[in-house]
Amino acid sequence: GQQTPNAHPVNAEIRDQLNVLTSQRNTRVLDAKPRIPGLLWSGLLFGGVLLIGLIGFTHLSNTVSHMILSSAIAILLGLLLFLIFWLDHPFGQQLGVTPALLDYAVQVFDGVDQGKFDGVDQGK
Repeated sequence: GQQTPNAHPVNAEIRDQLNVLTSQRNTRVLDAKPRIPGLLWSGLLFGGVLLIGLIGFTHLSNTVSHMILSSAIAILLGLLLFLIFWLDHPFGQQLGVTPALLDYAVQVFDGVDQGKFDGVDQGK
């Protein structure tokens, strides 16, 4: 008997890989969108400025210890805000996906069709 085209193991493998690619692409698209709204960012920044301002109103008998404490809190606050920003933008500022790898794949497929590639990457 003849097998239907969808029953061929290669077609099943291609379909499985396509499902994996689609799932991973959807995950990337969702991860690329910032999740922290602007109102929350304004609250975080206002809280940081308020905290630094309150440090200025505290009184310590030793000026050097007051500067060390103020600097440590400011550095910690800056690192935390940077960490929140970095986690909110996992792919950096360039959210678009470039077509470079797709163009290369198309070139490889065209080369295979023309007999230039025999399954081994020839120096590209």
